[in-house]
Amino acid sequence: MSQNTLYEKLAGCNSKELSLGVITGKKDLEDLQPLVNYFTNKDAAGVATVPGGVLYIFPFCEFALKLLAEFTPQVHVFNESCPFLLGALAVRAPGSP
Repeated sequence: MSQNTLYEKLAGCNSKELSLGVITGKKDLEDLQPLVNYFTNKDAAGVATVPGGVLYIFPFCEFALKLLAEFTPQVHVFNESCPFLLGALAVRAPGSP
């Protein structure tokens, strides 16, 4: 799936269908840095199927900034050196595959 297609899919969700969250390390913010580096260096996102939906995981990137601007324009938690990831949980409607 292209980035544009994914963005359109996620941006078309309402607040009951999509939740955004900041993913951090448990005790030390740097605990997550290897995973942040991996996604950043690969210019990739993580995708995991979870019960009832799909979890997308993004490092700091233009795509994550666009998604945050669409749903939470008042939140500014990402910058190039932050050790965080953005999680986007897209919930499936009951009865959908």
